[in-house]
Parts: sequence; structure tokens; C-alpha cells
Amino acid sequence: MTSSAVLSSPPAQAAAAPGRQLGLDVLRCLSIYFAVIAHAAAVLLNYPDMPVRWFTATTITAIAFLNIPSLLMITGALMLSPRAAAKEPNPGEFYRKRLPKLVIPLVAWSFIYYVRNHFTMDTTIFLPTFFKRMATITMEGHMWYMYMLLGVYITLPFLRALDIPRQRSLGWWLVGVVFGLHVLNFACLAAWGMPLYHKFSDEFISVYVGYVVLGWLLYSGPVPSRRWTPLLALILAAGVAGTVWLQYLHSFVALREDNVYFQHFSPFHIASGVACFLLFRQAPWRFSPVGTRWLLSLSACSYGIYLVHILVLQFFTGVIGHVFDGSILPSLAVPDLAAMGIPEWLGVVLLSVFIYLVCWVITAGIRKIPYLREIMP
Repeated sequence: MTSSAVLSSPPAQAAAAPGRQLGLDVLRCLSIYFAVIAHAAAVLLNYPDMPVRWFTATTITAIAFLNIPSLLMITGALMLSPRAAAKEPNPGEFYRKRLPKLVIPLVAWSFIYYVRNHFTMDTTIFLPTFFKRMATITMEGHMWYMYMLLGVYITLPFLRALDIPRQRSLGWWLVGVVFGLHVLNFACLAAWGMPLYHKFSDEFISVYVGYVVLGWLLYSGPVPSRRWTPLLALILAAGVAGTVWLQYLHSFVALREDNVYFQHFSPFHIASGVACFLLFRQAPWRFSPVGTRWLLSLSACSYGIYLVHILVLQFFTGVIGHVFDGSILPSLAVPDLAAMGIPEWLGVVLLSVFIYLVCWVITAGIRKIPYLREIMP
């Protein structure tokens, strides 16, 4: 799933602009890869009676869950800066410039997945039904992020009006209150299987908005000393390990079927997400001119990769089409690779890297086609 970072990226062919933090580009590309690897591994969760497969998929998913906090913090780092705000001094200017870059891809890819459903589920294409479904439910699970990001973008001009760059204490208060309330909600959910009473919790500022504000505060603050690297790495690892272990107890000891510990307002995900962002913030990322061009190209294609990767994954695993379903070529799904003698974890890595690279090629190609490139953020 940067968020705004991709939407405001310079041309991929250009060298990195002076002052550009390439670490954010690296983190953005890695975050999108995390989405791909999580979906490649998801099929292993269908085998709860096979502990190795369950732990493999759950561990990969816990690591991949770092992507949403990372992308939203990148959004805040770039979009709440005074320089960015000066380019769009009022909500109307901001919406005119930014929203089409989200709305057009959202509508286009929703329709693409709607047509996919027509061929795979024998549904009827009927435009009123399409718009109803697009407005009320998503056509494909991963599209939720685009809806959420659209909501964040609608909120951004008002976050800018708080002038958090000059009122950092206000920003920290906002972050503290937002995350504090959501962690309380998580605690109720984990302990009792029920969230806080919705008439109270419905009024919370979204945790995703909290990540955006936190991104600016962390990005604009002092770079953590390198001596903090071991501690940050430990926090990241502990957050991931804690999520996996508690989800195991929840699923196999308490015998509950919900994934309660996979929430973006979980304290484990908040802590590991912050640690991940700071680790990439402090690292001295340097690349050759050629390496920088490749990185910027990949970064500019990030959202396109995210949008198309489910289609590509389903094609190569035989879900759609009649090529990799065994009739012509064998499926590349992880269980099928395991049947060929490839360990599950290696199969997940190989499949996800392959899908990621194919999606990069597809996205880069579409971005070169006039008019059609508008469907790629």
C-alpha cells in the first residue's frame, strides 16, 4: 500500500532532489512489497492443522503489518511540511490537485476488479450495481487502503491548519490522545472480545490520522543517534514476536477465530511501526546515480504495484485465467511450490519477489501510455 509520497514524487528519471530523504523511498518500496508478500503467504493460513504453515504465514503477516504505519508516516512527513502546505494554501487548491490522483485510480481499479468478478463468478455487469458496490463495499480486499487514504487526504488541509510544524506540543498531544484512546479500545477488544461502546469510540479521531501526524513529528525532529539502533531493532522485533505469540494463544489456546492482534491500533503494531520508521530515518542511505534512478522509478510505481498485484498474483496461482491452473502450466501458489519440494518460507519469498517485479514492469509500462497512465497514482 507512498501514500502521498508517491502522489507527489518527482519524475523517476530525475536524480534525487537535494535534501530528498531516500530512506523514505526505500521504506515506501519495502512497504508495498510487504503487501505483496502478505497476500502471497495468506493461503497458508488455511492450514491451521499444520503449525509450520500457520507460523510461517502469521510471522510474515506480522512483519508485513508494518507497511500501513510506515506509509502513513511517510505521508505525514511529506504532506504536513510547511513547504508542501505553501504549494496548496487552501483546501480547494489541495483537493483540486490531489484528489483526482486518488479518485481516478480508485474508480478505474474498482471497475477492473468488478469485471474480473464477472468472468470468475459469472456475475452481470450493471453500472448502477457497480457504483453501489463501490460506494458501500470494496471490490477487492486490498482496495480498502485507497478508501482510507482518500479519507485521510480529505482531512489533510485541516491538519495543516493546526500548524503542527510550529505547534509541536499540540501535535504530540493529538498523537498521545489518539493512540491512547485506540489502545484502550484494543485492550477491551483483546480482553473481552468487544470494543468500547461505539457511541464513545465512534467519535475518536482515526488512528490513521494519528500515524500521519506522528510521521511529521518524527521526521521533522532530531535524527536518532546510531547508538539507539539496537534498541529500535529490539522494539521492532518484540512487537512482531509479541503479535505472533499472542495471536497463537488467542487462536490455539483460547480457540477464538478472530485475528484480534492484527489491528493497526494494537500497541505492538504502533511500537514496531514507530521503530521501523525511525530505523529507516536514521540510516545513511546512499546510492549510485544509477541506483538512485532505479529506486525513484520503483518508488514512483509503488501505488500501481499495489493496485495491480492481486490480479497478477491470482493469474500466476491459477485463480484467474487458464494458464497456471494446471491445464497448461503448474500453479505457483505456495502450497503447490511446497509440493515441488520448496520450503514454504522460501516459496513465499520467491513468489512475492516475482509478483512484485512483474507488477513493476506492468505499472511502469502503463505509466508511459497517454491517458491510460491516469489510472496509476
